[in-house]
Amino acid sequence: MIPSYPIAVSAQIPEEASFWMPSETEYNQVAEAGDGFGYFHDAWVLMDMTTDEAADLVAEERELLPLVDKYSSTLEEFEETISSVENPDLPEHQPDRLRNTPLWDLIVDPTRGSVEPPFYGLEFGVAGLSYVLSSLGFLPVASCRAHHERSWSPSPVVFVAITQAGAQWLQSLLEQTGCGFNIDLSRPDFLVIEAPSVAHTIALAEAIVRESPNAPQIRLAEDPENEHEAP
Repeated sequence: MIPSYPIAVSAQIPEEASFWMPSETEYNQVAEAGDGFGYFHDAWVLMDMTTDEAADLVAEERELLPLVDKYSSTLEEFEETISSVENPDLPEHQPDRLRNTPLWDLIVDPTRGSVEPPFYGLEFGVAGLSYVLSSLGFLPVASCRAHHERSWSPSPVVFVAITQAGAQWLQSLLEQTGCGFNIDLSRPDFLVIEAPSVAHTIALAEAIVRESPNAPQIRLAEDPENEHEAP
């Protein structure tokens, strides 16, 4: 099973959207410090990935999705399975029920005993979306796939700094894939891309990859004109 969360989604751009973007100076300062925007815990600026590389990550999530679904019959098993996928080199995250399954072959490389940490440190279902957005010039600042317990988001989300043109370009893709925009008034500089499940966020990432040649050019704010401090 892939959990689906009961949220109402809308591709309408929230009226409160500010379309804030950092200046190049702000961006470089935050990136060089290894920090992130928005005061999120354990966040950093996503950099140096091409759209083709991000597409490979999205394809990996797509390949894993039906297997995660097949070998997870409860929310608890889904969390256990995803934890195994996200932490392949930690023995305590490898349940015996997954051994000798097709999913196991994708989790653990038998020639090395483990694979490199997947998803570049992000979570299954939102990593591909975050990185493909980043590769196109959008600025993802935080993401969460939603967790059965102790989750800071009730559904899969990616918080993103985005221009008005970028948001408008995404609208039809959100509608096609059952995702939506929202805004967190405690962090109003960013739009929230939200979805009922990671199946939806993966579908959105795939749609963005397909339409990436038509994406608008995303620019950072001009330094002299940007009087807004980095959030």
